[in-house]
Amino acid sequence: MDLSTTLEYARENDDAFSAQLIEFLRIKSISTDPSFAANVEEAAAWLVSELNRIGLENAGANPTDGHPVVTADLFSGDDRPTVLV
Repeated sequence: MDLSTTLEYARENDDAFSAQLIEFLRIKSISTDPSFAANVEEAAAWLVSELNRIGLENAGANPTDGHPVVTADLFSGDDRPTVLV
């Protein structure tokens, strides 16, 4: 997909993307406050759900000594770069 197609798609779906962002931001995942630990878990679960929805594979919230780390992957071919966010 070229840049102009990508930008057109983003413009056409701006309202949906904004609504998804607002939905995510409503989760009070204040990671520095232990009283919000359940909300941090909720935010991680939301992200996993969204990653699965958009077609990524092996999405999961991986436990750590602190907060979960959300990961997913999408294999696009041996000749494609790997990105970790």
